[in-house]
Amino acid sequence: MALLCTGDTVRLNLNARTFNAEVDPAEWKTLTQCLDTPNGLISNPMAGEIYRNNVVQLADGDCLELAIAYGRVGQGISRDNH
Repeated sequence: MALLCTGDTVRLNLNARTFNAEVDPAEWKTLTQCLDTPNGLISNPMAGEIYRNNVVQLADGDCLELAIAYGRVGQGISRDNH
């Protein structure tokens, strides 16, 4: 997903659990070549660890686990509503 640009078309099939980028093969080849260059994508180990430890799988919503507990906030009247 890091190689996708704003406006790229993607096809997400939740039943099949697939995520496909509809990018021209020549353009995709150019994009993937930047991964092998010194100026290519840089990994941030700390951010990756935080993501891996705190984000649920895409099939389960791909959101922070802490956010799941607050998913229904705002659906009723707040007790501090004044």
